Amino acid sequence: RTKFKGWALRTLEDIEQGSFVLEYIGEVRRANDENEFTYLFKIGEHVEIDPKHRGNVARFLNHSCTPNLHGVQSMPPSVGEEEESYHRVVFFANQKILRGQELTFSYGYDKQRHPGVCLPCRCYSPGCKQILI
Repeated sequence: RTKFKGWALRTLEDIEQGSFVLEYIGEVRRANDENEFTYLFKIGEHVEIDPKHRGNVARFLNHSCTPNLHGVQSMPPSVGEEEESYHRVVFFANQKILRGQELTFSYGYDKQRHPGVCLPCRCYSPGCKQILI
């Protein structure tokens, strides 16, 4: 656990830049704005990955404004968004990551502010934007 962000993932060994690190695993389903589960990974307007029942440790990746991982959506070119079971998100190292470092990625929140909603960023990185949404 971290002091300000809750659960986190740390690497047990050095990871070279460009290396595959992990896949975000969960049930692939139609997006539902009314869902209250916070580990959802939205991969399009209509599709999200929900790790609540069939997920892995990737759900504990925290946000950073200067992340050491980047996610790549992987889907065969002939598969449309309606074929949800083929959607995957995999993470690669943006830089060399040293043993013991927290693994992070950018949540990619919209820069537009939503009235009445303010979620402070707690990444405390040198390039921190201070507010997620």
